[in-house]
Amino acid sequence: MSNIELTFKNPWFLLLAIPALLIILLPFLRLPRRRRKTFRKITPVVIHVIVVLLLVLVVSGFAIVRDTDEQAVILLVDLSDSTKSVQEEMGRRAQELMALIDEKTPVGVVVFGQSQAYTVELSKDRTFVVDAVEADATDLGAAMEYASTLMPSDKAGHIIILSDGKQTDGNAIATAQYLATKGIRIDAVYFDTTTLKTAEVQIGDFVAPEGAYVDAEMKFTAEILSNVQADITLSLYNENTLISTGSYEVSEGSNMFEITCVADRAGTNTYRLLLETATDTVIQNNEGSAYVKVVGQSTVLIIADTIGNAEVLANVLEQESTVTTVTAPNAPDSIIELCDYDEVILSNVDYDLLPYGYDALLDTYVSVFGRSLLVVGGEDTMMYGNMRGTQLEAMLPVSLVLRDNSDGKSVALMLVLDCSSSMSQQSTYLSVAKQGAIKCVEAMSDNDLVGVISFNSTAYVKSELIPATEDNKASLNRIISALSTSRCTYYTEALKKAHEELLKSDAEIRHIIFLSDGQPNDNGYLDAVKNAGKDGITVSTIGLGYSSDILENLAIEGGGRYYYVSKATDLPNIMLSETEQVTVSSLITGEFSAIVAEKGELTELIGTAALPKLYGYLGTTIKDDAKAYITTEEGHPVFASWNYGMGTVACFTSDLHGDWSSAWLDDEIGTMVTQNIVSTTVDEIHHNSSMSAIIDVRGQTTDIIVTAAFHTQDVMKLTAATAAGEQTYLLTQTEPGVYTGSFSTAEVGVYELMITQVDDTGVIVDYLETAIAVSYSNEYDAFADSGEPLLDSLCGYANGGIYKNMQKLSQETVSPISVILNPTVLFAMIAVVLMICDIAIRRLRWKDIKNQFFTRKPKAPKE
Repeated sequence: MSNIELTFKNPWFLLLAIPALLIILLPFLRLPRRRRKTFRKITPVVIHVIVVLLLVLVVSGFAIVRDTDEQAVILLVDLSDSTKSVQEEMGRRAQELMALIDEKTPVGVVVFGQSQAYTVELSKDRTFVVDAVEADATDLGAAMEYASTLMPSDKAGHIIILSDGKQTDGNAIATAQYLATKGIRIDAVYFDTTTLKTAEVQIGDFVAPEGAYVDAEMKFTAEILSNVQADITLSLYNENTLISTGSYEVSEGSNMFEITCVADRAGTNTYRLLLETATDTVIQNNEGSAYVKVVGQSTVLIIADTIGNAEVLANVLEQESTVTTVTAPNAPDSIIELCDYDEVILSNVDYDLLPYGYDALLDTYVSVFGRSLLVVGGEDTMMYGNMRGTQLEAMLPVSLVLRDNSDGKSVALMLVLDCSSSMSQQSTYLSVAKQGAIKCVEAMSDNDLVGVISFNSTAYVKSELIPATEDNKASLNRIISALSTSRCTYYTEALKKAHEELLKSDAEIRHIIFLSDGQPNDNGYLDAVKNAGKDGITVSTIGLGYSSDILENLAIEGGGRYYYVSKATDLPNIMLSETEQVTVSSLITGEFSAIVAEKGELTELIGTAALPKLYGYLGTTIKDDAKAYITTEEGHPVFASWNYGMGTVACFTSDLHGDWSSAWLDDEIGTMVTQNIVSTTVDEIHHNSSMSAIIDVRGQTTDIIVTAAFHTQDVMKLTAATAAGEQTYLLTQTEPGVYTGSFSTAEVGVYELMITQVDDTGVIVDYLETAIAVSYSNEYDAFADSGEPLLDSLCGYANGGIYKNMQKLSQETVSPISVILNPTVLFAMIAVVLMICDIAIRRLRWKDIKNQFFTRKPKAPKE
């Protein structure tokens, strides 16, 4: 069948012929009739017309399409090791097919395994020829793709696969789908290799523990498959050192065995399991590979207020961990440095002493890198170390506010707010100060008293102390919202008036929150605070956008807390935190007993023994989803933890440097619990990266997809190391933060993988260490499932099927295909030749040519 059709890719371009022809013909037609009839006038016009038409056809995408059902057949013959038992029959079938296919149809042969060989070309005689190929794997997809490249372009392609269908490498399904789009038909002849005709014993699976610590016992699981009853020997090697051997008896089917050994060194340990038996045929499947990430002691970083205060805790933990101690200002401030440690402990640390932005760094360290954070109490940390309202509090399993006021003390609070002109010049200062003051009012209970004083060049009592009832709160909120500014900043009068107002109250707690954004224009404010202190009135100060020694000294003298607020939007929460600390005392001292509230790994070694005494703790409230494992008798958390992202965050609300915990740390039970607090919050399997990798072993080539959390424009490198050496590969970014690539896994064994992210300055910003174990090729899996379903799928995608009758298969025809003849190059060449002819006609005269080539030249006279 042969139908011919003319097509144009850009048919509208044909209209260009009209103006082009007019430009050529109009000057010619305007010549006198007698001059038009000369050869030198007619020939150029004809040439120009032909050239224009050819060029218009070229730009319009002119092509000739011919439908044809003529086919070319290529036999794909599987000569991989898994087909050894059927290769003789396979050769006979191939030769039979070649003889049956119509003589007009060109037939070729490609033999394949891991590689391919073109043994019978389409133009040669039809005699099946065997050639050597790499037979330790089967890459059906690569063989089909190679066969498709051999197909002539003017015939429909027809591929016939002779195979057992046991693919070990590549992606034959994807290749079949692609070839189907090109009109290539795929048929198959299936050869069954699942029936074992000889005795066979092999390692079906070899599984290692996910991870282990040094000197810990490890259990390996081995599955041995057999089709006979036999005696076997299993030998376990750590690299090349024999560490275990044993004799076993196997029966038909699956046999499971457990092998134990001790992890003797840290790092990636590679293991080989060798099977030996007298009853066996295939030896390649008698070796299995595995690896174990063995880690030494957990590594702990203690960030403390002082090195001395960390010594007691460090001495307790050094029995089971490697401990490093630093002060808060010297804490490691990069994620790479921080990830050298499995756990970070903040011991009585003031938030403001940590490097800038350290809470965000710790958040990444825990939530993304899967590490652990333990915050330990003391008089200078948590709510007393400016952690209230920070990201650190959000990470903790407890809220830094004791919701129930067990003391029940009445509170009188004066809010003293700077209303100088500078507060309005900064567009947000007065607004956030009002928001903070309103939050303070809302946090008060009906039994509390609250008042408001504003100050600039003078001080104004906007509200005397009144009970914080709902009606009064509404009135106070209106007063605060109406505050306005004026010139100058005078501290002293405002502090004195606050003192006078608080003296009118008999509340047990009387406190001033003093807020300013600038330097005072007066003197005497320190004496005013001292006088208030004599009457039991405390003062806390807040510097809004203003770091002030004056305000800090006022807070120290007033027995309160000083806050420097660099970010205005943080002010409302800081004012709320200060109010909550005043209304509910979170610093609880005195002897108390801790109790086990939640049994588990932390306390399993204690049994029924009582926990030692503690002499103080910071009152907090457990959050939803968190667990308090140790509490006070009132239910206040002493030790609590929860999962935070990929890692764990825990909190011990007493101290661990001896002020409140001297009896606890001197007691064997207390020491054991402290050690368990660290060990139970550190993951057994250590994480060292924000990256994750999906690894797909596809035979002798392995695909990898890496997802990175940061620096998505960086270069990603993969280094694969084996006992034989290492290879480095570059991964390709396929979408933001996602990198893909592949690497060779042709050798059996363990591949240690190092994936590094490198920025444009060459600095490593993140890395991931992992490994894969590659055992024998699936080519040697004697108990593998039938490959017939795969062949059936391949044929289904490409309009074919599986055949047993060679006569019927030889008569199958392909669907017609369209053969496109594109004359663009031919037309362009003709146009160039014609233009050269045109130039020649215009430049050369006939009489010159005649004189040059056809006129006899006179002979020279004889001398």
